[in-house]
Amino acid sequence: LALAYSADGRHLLLSSENGRVYVLRLAAAPITPVVVRAQHALRFSGKHKVEFPTLQVDPAKPFTMEAWITPDVQDGLKARHVMDAGGMATIRVIDQKGEAMWSFAVGVEGSGSVAAVGPLATGKRVHVAAVRGDKEIRLFLDGKLVSTKKIKEGPLNGVERAATLGGRQNAYFLGVVGEVRYSKVARYDNDFTPAQRFEP
Repeated sequence: LALAYSADGRHLLLSSENGRVYVLRLAAAPITPVVVRAQHALRFSGKHKVEFPTLQVDPAKPFTMEAWITPDVQDGLKARHVMDAGGMATIRVIDQKGEAMWSFAVGVEGSGSVAAVGPLATGKRVHVAAVRGDKEIRLFLDGKLVSTKKIKEGPLNGVERAATLGGRQNAYFLGVVGEVRYSKVARYDNDFTPAQRFEP
């Protein structure tokens, strides 16, 4: 998937690997475009999100969510969702004993949820990749595997809802999100070199 920002500040253009282009209306106020390392990005102020109504992730199969993200200091201690796959999996910023951390959480049928966590540096641009494999979840930061958690085979807990970028359920992210990609495969098993620009 590839994202492009519209000139009016109220829409995103989403192009898929099959060549289709979707126009997405932003869920709230216009998002201010910023430039990070000569690339376009979206700045989230903790008050809005982008919804992808037709983006579906099969919870019973492997998938990957990844993005280049620059987090600001988050407001309060509750979790702040950055990327969400239909309410079934999320990359978020959490507070762990007074320290901000990256978290990739999935809800596993019959056992609540499991999360892989890793260190977060405010103001630093980082590639975050969250991978759901057959039997485990993996969290990568700048291509380095920082955490894994075993999960049961089968579906994830959750209901069918739109995937989001920037927050959900009043838990909105503060910071910049650049390149974004959702994949229907587990892209990464081991350490890798993150691409600056994502291809479908």
